[in-house]
Amino acid sequence: MDWVKIGGIGSLLGGIAAVVTLIVATTIDPEDPPDNPTVTTGQPATQPEASSVLTEATNPADVCLDEGGNTVHCAAPTAQLLVDVAPCSTTAALNQLGVDTGLRQFDIEAAEVDAGCLLSPGARASRAGATAADILGLVAGETVSVLSLCLATDEGPEVSCAEPHSIEFVGPWQPYDGRSSVNELCDAPARRYTNRTFDSPAEPLKLVRLVGDGQYRCAIKSNQVLSESVWRLGGGQPR
Repeated sequence: MDWVKIGGIGSLLGGIAAVVTLIVATTIDPEDPPDNPTVTTGQPATQPEASSVLTEATNPADVCLDEGGNTVHCAAPTAQLLVDVAPCSTTAALNQLGVDTGLRQFDIEAAEVDAGCLLSPGARASRAGATAADILGLVAGETVSVLSLCLATDEGPEVSCAEPHSIEFVGPWQPYDGRSSVNELCDAPARRYTNRTFDSPAEPLKLVRLVGDGQYRCAIKSNQVLSESVWRLGGGQPR
């Protein structure tokens, strides 16, 4: 993905002059920041009858079950990816599968069953068309914008990064000392996230710091409406 492509994703946000002042060294106060936005628990799933489904599978990472515990194609609308991990949480499961959860924020839910841990797209990702097959895409190293979490505007709401948005989260909420600048807190992780620098005032992406309840969260704000994630936008190695 290059900037010619990015520029064609959406029109410039001409009506947000009042909120553009938030970029670079300003902050955004979310009304109610979650304690751990990447670790969510789904609705209790129907328990599979055969708890040996993982050990019987040729590739356990490719096993998906429907709500009745039957093996289905992972692209099926109700499919849930079965992972053998304990404790069952989104972060633990993705880490075991080799997905970077230190910077990336996903709308993925986890539900524990006897056979293991079931992963499925959350409400926002599902609304944008995500399936369990997209979780396998993450495992394969793909960007998978539909599972990534973004903000539609400075005021929200949270949406899938496959939907129109202007802000993308970089990392979870963390304790804020009330003194450190946005550059001190967010420049290094944002560079790793995008493989781009943020030194030039002409850079289309800016650093922002969301704050609330003694916590902060880094994010990247675009001066254009995007409908894709900016993860690894610059290609190559992190700068």
